[in-house]
Parts: sequence; C-alpha cells; structure tokens
Amino acid sequence: MMTLLLKELGVGARLGRTYVIRAVYSLLMALAVGISLRWYSLSSGAVTASQAAQAGRMLFTNFTMVQFFGVTVFSLLAGADFVVREIRADTLGLLVLTSLSGRNIVGGKWLAAIAQSGYLMLSGLPVLAASVYLGGVGVGEFLASFFGTAASSMLAAALSIWMASGGRNPYGAGALAGLWYLGYSIFCATLEQILPDLGLAGCLHPLAVIVAATPGSASRGAAEYGWITVVPITLGLSWLILGRAGTLLTRPAALAPRNVRTAQEIVDRRTYLEIAAENLGTRVRDVQVWDRCPLLWKDVRTRAAAHLSYELRLGLGLFLWMLFFLSLTMEPGGQVAFFHFLFPVALFLALSAGSAHFFRDREGGRDETLRVLPVSGWEIVSSKLISGPASPEGLVLLFLVGLSLHPYLRFRGSNTLFQAALASFLFLLFAYALGSLASLLIHKTRFALLGSGIAVLGILAVLPGSVLHPYAYLGEAAPILHLGVYSAVYLAAIASVLGVMLAIVGRRRAG
Repeated sequence: MMTLLLKELGVGARLGRTYVIRAVYSLLMALAVGISLRWYSLSSGAVTASQAAQAGRMLFTNFTMVQFFGVTVFSLLAGADFVVREIRADTLGLLVLTSLSGRNIVGGKWLAAIAQSGYLMLSGLPVLAASVYLGGVGVGEFLASFFGTAASSMLAAALSIWMASGGRNPYGAGALAGLWYLGYSIFCATLEQILPDLGLAGCLHPLAVIVAATPGSASRGAAEYGWITVVPITLGLSWLILGRAGTLLTRPAALAPRNVRTAQEIVDRRTYLEIAAENLGTRVRDVQVWDRCPLLWKDVRTRAAAHLSYELRLGLGLFLWMLFFLSLTMEPGGQVAFFHFLFPVALFLALSAGSAHFFRDREGGRDETLRVLPVSGWEIVSSKLISGPASPEGLVLLFLVGLSLHPYLRFRGSNTLFQAALASFLFLLFAYALGSLASLLIHKTRFALLGSGIAVLGILAVLPGSVLHPYAYLGEAAPILHLGVYSAVYLAAIASVLGVMLAIVGRRRAG
C-alpha cells in the first residue's frame, strides 16, 4: 500500500495540473485573507483589540469555508482520477497480479488522495494560526477546522474511489461521489432536525463540526466535542466504502483490458483471472441472479415501476424528498400536515404496485410457464408481495413515510408515534394486498387499480370516526383497546386476502 502511495505522489508531483490547482487554491486563499483585512482596515496603524478580534473571527470563518470546500472538491476529483488512470492505462491487471489485495490497492489510492489534499491543508495553517493570534478564535475552533476538513477529505476520497471503481470517467465518478456526499449531508441534517437537542450532526458530519465550532454559533449537546469524534467515524465509514470499492475494482469487467469488449473474450482470459483471484484470496465464480430466490428476482426486475423512465422515478423521488426537507423548516402543524399529504400518496402507489402483479406475467406470457414449474403457490404469491417493498422505489417510499412520522415522536410522545406508525403501515399493507388480489382476479391493470381503489376509498368514506379508520390514530393518543381491535381486524383481513390468493393460484395451477 505504501508503494502505491509513493508512486501516486511521485506521479502527481510531475503533473502540470497539480501546479495549476495549487495556484488557484493560493489565489482563493489570498482573496479570503484580503477581504478580511480590507473589511476591518487592519493595514492602518490604529487597530484596537476589539477590531483585531473581529478581524480574526471573520478571517477564520472565510478562510475555513474556502479551505473546506476546496479540499473536499479536490479529494472528490483526485480519488477518482487515481483509479480511472489505472483502468485507462490497462495497468490495473498488473496491480492485481501482485500480492496486493483489492483493499490494499484502493487503500493506497485513498492515502494518496488524502496526502495531496493534505498539502492544501498545511498551506492554510499559517492563516488559521494568524486568526488565533488576532484573538476571537480559540484553540478548540482551530482544531475543529483542521480535523473537520481532514475528515471531509477522507470521506470524499473514499466515495470518489468507490464510484470510479465501476467506471472510466473521473469527472462523472467525482460528480456521483459528490451526490453521495450530499446524501450523507442530508441524512445528518435530518437527524439534527428530528433530534435537535442531541447535536448528532455536529459529531457525524465534517461541515457540521466546523459550523458548530464557528465563533458565535450555539452548539448543542455533543456538537461541542464533534472534532474529537468526526475523524474516527469518518475513518469507519471510509473503511466500509473502500471494502466495497476493492471488490468492484477486482471484478472481471474492471480487470479486462479496454480492447476486450465481449463476455466471451473475458471468459477466454480465464487463466489471467484465476491468477488474479488467487492473489486476492478469492475464487472466480460466476453467480447467476437466478441461483437464489429466482421468483423474487424476476418480480423485482419486471415490476411495474421498472417500465417507467429512470428520470421520472428519480424526479418523483427527489420531489418528495425536497418537500420533506422543506417541511422540517415548518412549525409542528406543518410537519404533521406533510405526513397527511404523504400518506395518501403512499396509499395510491401501494395500490398501483399491487394492481400490476399478476398482469405482468399474463402480458409477458409467463403465466403458463409458472404453472408447469416446480414451484408452489405460496412461492408465487409471496414473491409477488415481497417484490414491492424489496424494490428500490418501495424501500425509499417506506423509509420516507417512516421519517415523516417524526413529529409524533417530537411533539406527542413515543406512544402516539407507535400508534400512528402501526395504523398507517397496516393500512398500507392491506391496500397493497387488496391491489394484488384485484390483479389476480381482473385482467387489466387499470381496472384492478380502479376496483381496489374504490374498495379502499369506500372503507375510508364509510368508517369516519370508527376504530377501523386509520386517521383515527393519526392525531391524539387513542385507547389501547381501540388500537388492538384495529390491528386484529386488518391483520385478519390481510390474512384472508392472502388465503384467497393462495386458493385461486392453487386452483389455476391444478386446472
């Protein structure tokens, strides 16, 4: 690993763009210093201690932000470039044929990216030290700035190496890694909004550590000592990410030379791959997706949402997530209102997913094939029902619905949260199973959706204020007896729907 580190540092030191990046960074650093000096006119002779302290605080804030984002962006690009360079030069296979494991290879690249980012950090130490000297900035803020920037460099480099291990474009890999970094930032911000008194973001995210330590910020909870915890946490995340990157980087598709395009040509290089895998301590084995849970994989792959464009699914998901984050800035009533908006949307999507289950097999001609396969009716029905929550869209939607329940915990207590979660998820599961039954009975998806939708709307319209209405549990705490009756009735209804589906599938297979 150290050999790779020295190689990358030696190669990087001779590249012209390295000097260009350092020059641009120096200009940005000088600009931050110049703005701070001119703002408080420190070039003049008469400067009070208060002015010097204010100038030190502003210099520290401006320069810390410039350094943080500059080092992070550089790490995103540097890590991806180190990996893609090996793939483009067809030298990755040579590295694998050595005694280096996949983790050692990506670890060397990761250390090289951090070391080059360290050059930029070390060049900014005099400015940070000057801020401390001017006053208004303590040693704690100085340490938070240094360790927060270092942690950001570690995480960004690990993410970029992971993304680059599956592609050949360093800029695209860097952009994808930036999106993952943004996703981690959103996750930490969500935790901060849900549990504000703990200050978890100030312990988990590098930027939150710096913001919490900025002079004048009101850091809460554990955020005051976030500069102590952020580096170990980031190292743990980087270790997990690099493990995945090492696995991806040693796949046959990544090891094959650039002029090898077809699967047959890769198979012809079996001896090369065997030697590479032997050095990695693993075996080369082709695992087909149908080897485990074939019906489930088939249903996930042919789900109704897969027929929609990726852009449409991504746009809808981002729209819902943006609404969720906007709701976090609202008052408690607005946050609860967002859940009351999201619940009907999730209900409609559950009905839509269930209503397309059996129609896809009939349309694709797989219905007759399933009848002669050595599978039971339970395997067919269970794979259909599990495919919805197991799909990427289903997992994201369920996770978002669960997160949107946080106002019940924050403002009404854990008991109210439990009853709201139980009532909403049980009713979603019932609607999903009802849509699947309609798909089995009705031969058109739109009619199955219409029939199951009318049944669900009828329940909601006929039972307002009843113990069987889900919205009766989305407000204040309800008696435990009512919640027990609600749960028993809908669990029995779900079991009945499942039994009817098994009976119909079994009869069709027998006939």
